[in-house]
Amino acid sequence: MKKKSLALVLVISLLFTFVTPLLAAGSGSGFSTDANNDGIPDALYEASSRVEAAAPKGNAAMAQALDRFYKSLPYSPKVRLLQRRADSLILELRDASPERRTGIRMELDAIEKEMKADPSYAEVMKGMDALVAHETGLPVGSRRIGADGVNWSGLQRGHVMLVRSGLVPWTALIYAMWYSHAGTYHGYNMVYESNTDGVRLKPLSNWKHSNYYVGLGYDNRRDSNQVKGALSWAEAFYGTDGRTPYNYWYPDKETDSKLYCSQLVWKIHEHIGVNLDSNSWIYLAWLTARWGPIGYVVGILAVAPDEIGLSKYVTFYSKGWNN
Repeated sequence: MKKKSLALVLVISLLFTFVTPLLAAGSGSGFSTDANNDGIPDALYEASSRVEAAAPKGNAAMAQALDRFYKSLPYSPKVRLLQRRADSLILELRDASPERRTGIRMELDAIEKEMKADPSYAEVMKGMDALVAHETGLPVGSRRIGADGVNWSGLQRGHVMLVRSGLVPWTALIYAMWYSHAGTYHGYNMVYESNTDGVRLKPLSNWKHSNYYVGLGYDNRRDSNQVKGALSWAEAFYGTDGRTPYNYWYPDKETDSKLYCSQLVWKIHEHIGVNLDSNSWIYLAWLTARWGPIGYVVGILAVAPDEIGLSKYVTFYSKGWNN
């Protein structure tokens, strides 16, 4: 059986295992107590701590911990049903036509808007944003403060690049906790990246727009020559002219026939034996809180920009807002 089929079987089996009991589950206790006034409800912090404890035990233990975490959230029955609908729509992206993708986008936008209007959902997501900011140091859920700038002069061929911006395929925004796009510095003011027009070299200037938040880093497991060699391999194998199309189905990270942005970055480093897919517990918990069970199922199978951003194998030398 192909890896793509195995991934889909895992998605469906996990959803049937965990989603069905959720329909009968009531809302958890209110998350109103915040003893230390840090913006993170105490019950949410405790529930997420159990997810963190399960992280070193592997994906199966993580999936079970995230299932318990989700069941503990004080969501209304309405929010749980909306998330179930969102889960089915996200699964549908695997084989959707361009026209159907447009319809899915509109439905997901409407679902998220309706969820955000529900006090139980708004309360949890506000707390999750505070938790993410606490755990990662990223300004999630807060307004831009200051103009710290980005160290563009430090860029070298093969460096990992992440950005928070709106100029990305909308499907990336489904999975974006903070970073929405990823690329690799090619050199000569060009970035090797994948977008809706496929895998190409794009101008570095696209990344320098004001009010973009950028993270620049390097693989700390391999030397620069090894990374440069892997980048040269990828540019020859996948091309730089769009011949490798964009991959709209994020869980299928193993395929070489089509690539999304962070999948391309992941492939480059996987070629030299470094796995940048962190499967970070905080990212998976945030994604689960946002979309429901499919958050952790898809999150474990996919490699999102945020997962690269939270990888212990990437050292970031610059993080900040473009001036």
